[in-house]
Amino acid sequence: MRLTKGNQWGILGFGGDRNDNYYPQFEGSLGYLPSFIPGLVVGVEYRTKPRNQNFTPESNWFDVYASYFVNKHLNITAAYVSLGTIATYRNQTGAYVSLQTGF
Repeated sequence: MRLTKGNQWGILGFGGDRNDNYYPQFEGSLGYLPSFIPGLVVGVEYRTKPRNQNFTPESNWFDVYASYFVNKHLNITAAYVSLGTIATYRNQTGAYVSLQTGF
């Protein structure tokens, strides 16, 4: 739980014409590491958002992901992300793919 009155993570300011108070918002993540595929994690994340402004609706966010750790230096991640409406731009959804390495 998080207390906030931020609009779009604070990008569009804090509070608004509908509401100017702090309210608790839920954000959570759940990951599963299947024993039959070592190095794989699959999961979901969800975040509620306050609705403080009339001019733009604010949607709850969620994503589903799979990440595979090839070894301690290489990680591959794929996800589907749904952010709803952000600053009047509707249906902000898409795929995400990342290849990360480090030494």
